[in-house]
Amino acid sequence: MNDCIFCKIINRDVPCHTLYEDDRVIAILDHRPVRPGHALILPRQHIEYFCDLPDDLAAHIVLTGNRLARKMMETLDPKPLCAGHVVHGFIPHVHYHVIPQYDWNDIASGQYARAENGKVIFEAEMIPVANDEEQHRLAQKLCLF
Repeated sequence: MNDCIFCKIINRDVPCHTLYEDDRVIAILDHRPVRPGHALILPRQHIEYFCDLPDDLAAHIVLTGNRLARKMMETLDPKPLCAGHVVHGFIPHVHYHVIPQYDWNDIASGQYARAENGKVIFEAEMIPVANDEEQHRLAQKLCLF
C-alpha cells in the first residue's frame, strides 16, 4: 500500500532500528516508545487486521515476540513486571507490540492518556519521539540476529 507507514518501513523507504527480520516479519523499535525498548513486529505482507492473518503467520509473529520478550527480560531487566505483549493499534497494518513493563500503565500507554469530560483521551502525539542515538544503542542490545 502506497500510504501505509509500515509498508514504507518494510520497503526501507522510511528509516528504522531493526531488531530482527526474516522473509515473513520484521521487528523494529517503536519511534514513540511507551518505554525504551518498545518494539513492533510487522508482517511483511500488508494485512489490516490480526484476525485476518493466516494462522501460521500469526503464530510466527507471536513466537518472534516471545524471543524478543526473553531478550528484553535478560537485557533490560524490566522489574517488577515483565515484557508485555499487545495486539492493537490505529494503523491499518498488523503490528504486534512487545513492551518492557516497569509499571502497570506501560502496556496501555496509560501515562500518556488523560481524562476529559468522562472520556479517556489518547493521542499518539502525546508519546515523545525517541532519541535516535538511544534507539541505536537499544537496537544493538536487543538485536536477535
